[in-house]
Amino acid sequence: MTTQPLKNVLLVVEPPGFHMLVSELLKGKYNLHKTFNAAEGLKVLQREKDIELVLIDTRLSEESAVEFLGQVKEIGYENKIITMNTDENLSKEFAQLHVDKHIQVPFAPEDFILSVYDVIALPREFIRDQKEVNKKPNIKGKIKKMFRI
Repeated sequence: MTTQPLKNVLLVVEPPGFHMLVSELLKGKYNLHKTFNAAEGLKVLQREKDIELVLIDTRLSEESAVEFLGQVKEIGYENKIITMNTDENLSKEFAQLHVDKHIQVPFAPEDFILSVYDVIALPREFIRDQKEVNKKPNIKGKIKKMFRI
């Protein structure tokens, strides 16, 4: 049986403790490109053309996540984006920026892993349709088995 290459995920997560947590949850499941700020994240996106998901903690200190997402769009990145933050009011603001999913912090590790998998595995149109009708795809058992959760 041949194994498929791991999908490339860019982490833009600043606080070191949260960065470590997110990295550990995704380690071995994806090929992680880890950065601690927006400037590093943009450099990775410009250098690596096969990033399938940007996972950004919106609590950036040097520039706002909104500015970062605008720059991401300017350089032509068209793949999927997940934002993470403690402020649930921001999810509406980021939805207008064509973010595929907003994850509320704190989160249960299993829910986080499933959310990332959903966004990467499902076509963008399906993810957005599911957000609009407030439903989740019913693939939890399959994902648990796949990731041995």
